[in-house]
Amino acid sequence: MQTITVALLGNANAGKTTLFNTLTSSTEHVGNWHGVTVDAKSKTVEAGGVKYKCVDLPGAYSLTPFSREEAITRDYVLAYKEAVYVNVIDSNNLSKSLYLTLQLIEAGVKVVVVLNMFKEFEKSGKVLDIAKLERLLGVMVVKVSSREKKDIPALLTAVLSTHNSACKADVSKFRKDGDALEYAKNASILAHGFSYINKFRKKELSEIVARRKTGIDDFYIMKLAECDEQVHEMLHLSSSESEIANKASAVLGGMDAVGGVRFKFIDQVLSECVKKTAQAKPYGYSRLDKVFLNKYLSLPLFLLTMLTIFFVTFGCVGSALSSGFEFLVVTLFGGWLTDFVIMIGAPLWVIALVRDAIVSGVGMVISFLPQVVLLFICLSILEEIGYLSRLAYVLEGVFARIGLSGRSVFTLLMGFGCSATAITTVRNLDNENIRKKTAILTPYMSCNAKLPVYVVLGGAFFGVGNVFLIFGLYILGVAVAVLLALVLEHTILKSGRSSFVMEMPPYRVPSLKQVGKVAFVNAELFTVRVGTLILCLSVVVWFLENFTFGFSYVTDHILQTSMLKQIGIYLAPIFEPLGWGSWGAVSAMLCGIVAKEVIISTIGILNGINASEGLSVLKQTLSDPASVVYFTPEAAVSYLVFALLFIPCIAAISSLRREVGVPLTMLACAIQFALAYIVSFVALNLAGLVFRGGAVSAIIGGLAVVGIITAVMLVFNTVHGKRKCTTCANCHKKCF
Repeated sequence: MQTITVALLGNANAGKTTLFNTLTSSTEHVGNWHGVTVDAKSKTVEAGGVKYKCVDLPGAYSLTPFSREEAITRDYVLAYKEAVYVNVIDSNNLSKSLYLTLQLIEAGVKVVVVLNMFKEFEKSGKVLDIAKLERLLGVMVVKVSSREKKDIPALLTAVLSTHNSACKADVSKFRKDGDALEYAKNASILAHGFSYINKFRKKELSEIVARRKTGIDDFYIMKLAECDEQVHEMLHLSSSESEIANKASAVLGGMDAVGGVRFKFIDQVLSECVKKTAQAKPYGYSRLDKVFLNKYLSLPLFLLTMLTIFFVTFGCVGSALSSGFEFLVVTLFGGWLTDFVIMIGAPLWVIALVRDAIVSGVGMVISFLPQVVLLFICLSILEEIGYLSRLAYVLEGVFARIGLSGRSVFTLLMGFGCSATAITTVRNLDNENIRKKTAILTPYMSCNAKLPVYVVLGGAFFGVGNVFLIFGLYILGVAVAVLLALVLEHTILKSGRSSFVMEMPPYRVPSLKQVGKVAFVNAELFTVRVGTLILCLSVVVWFLENFTFGFSYVTDHILQTSMLKQIGIYLAPIFEPLGWGSWGAVSAMLCGIVAKEVIISTIGILNGINASEGLSVLKQTLSDPASVVYFTPEAAVSYLVFALLFIPCIAAISSLRREVGVPLTMLACAIQFALAYIVSFVALNLAGLVFRGGAVSAIIGGLAVVGIITAVMLVFNTVHGKRKCTTCANCHKKCF
């Protein structure tokens, strides 16, 4: 059976990963930003007796990489010349998208151009002559909606045809064609195909590349003309050859001159192929942006939007769904499983293991599945309509002031889902220090694993008002991350200047299919996590709580001390200043290092909550001094803040180690512990003012804290001095 490698590539937000999912029936994450695809992903499909090995490459704007994701794409193109490259193009951004297309043709690979989002292009009042575009580019061009299966056969036909043909541009044919451009004037194409060597070929560059016998001389000559230092390394140029190439590049005009000729050619092609009607309007334009991008309204509207989402997720809708799911999983299924173990005559300790560890521990966590899914549905809708990209645009200026890039916004937003996954997306950041800072700050975003802790503890003490507490915890995590970013920027991780390029998509009606897919994927991940990691840890915690270090079963918890209790008693004094120095609360928090969801399952096991009692009884035990784990209202606030800022789970620590190295990972964990301790101590005392002295005392205490922080920042700013804007040489404003 014939096998064809099909590599999908294109600009960020062009729809290549969506097309990959449609083509292969996959569920890779898609989004309107850089770094969603940080590595090449592949999957094989069969159609018409042919195997297609489909590869999803990271987003790239050119084959001159300015980020890790672009470097991955460039290296793949140069390594696999026999693949068919499906260049997915946003039909509404043809000029910018075709720049990559020209470089692919220069590289001598076989290319199929896919026009995605073509319906939006036509709605904007424009007409494209696809047949003429094919003739001028010399490659096959097909219209494909990346979300519709019906367009896939046409794409695979084009891929197969391109693979089985030479598919080279015949310039002599173009010059005989009356509809073709006047290439002689442009001086951009040679008889052997697409290149701009007529204008940029120098004898010195040609000789250097010819000695390497690369097989794609045009590409490397162009890169040397651009003064691409990475290509110097790839070709293993000697110091004398590099000097010759740099001098030739300087004479030719370097990257600006090469890019200018490419864009001039693209403009000429589009002038021939694209016609505008009287109703044509700018792509992506919407009157809504006057509101959502307004410098005064944008952030308040975002906070209001997120607060609304929290009300839906943790208010009446999410709570009702969670209660119903808890009844099905814990009461019905859990009760049946416990009765079955009793019926078969299992030993008492096995019955206790099933009832207290497996059913209660796992059941309490999995009952939050509806709320997790609901939260991701809401965030997916915001992403689908194009709002999250606009949020990144709004926050980019703020992030630049604290030493981060606008691209960091997307990593941090992903951190609200899973810190371990989000940290891996920092690979697309080209500035090393920004990359490290973003990775370190990501765990401060409240991931979905912490939701069970917020819902149970907050619900036990604050009832309906817990929605505002959860919202405040999310905001607190962001605020602490911003302050830490400022400190890192002025100490060990100074970032300097960085660029930020982002697609601003038009507002779109959310795709129910895509939203459903996101909900399903996250539900699956949460369920698998609960069914494997949480299950194993619940069993481990149960054994630690019910066996001594001599491995004898604890029948009387008053007279006998379990392993977990001994560890908790030893460490409890450290946390007494935070208001929750009981061994049970400390043990549960330590278990959360493995996975944050384990905190709730551990509390349930320690407080002896069985399957039939569920979350409602667990919440009651939290305020009972007779329970192993109990809190006062102010101690509960302190515990929640500590859980928010404490060392992340092992998976996140592992991701952090891969991205920033062991020393910085250890430093980051130490900082998180210190910040969690300090902020929890402050939260305990502020909450105490509220519960003991009333709202007035709380306001005075809060103002005092804000005043101290402001004074410290003013002193630091005075000592450090202000610096001028580095963006514009003529700018005399003080930016910091």
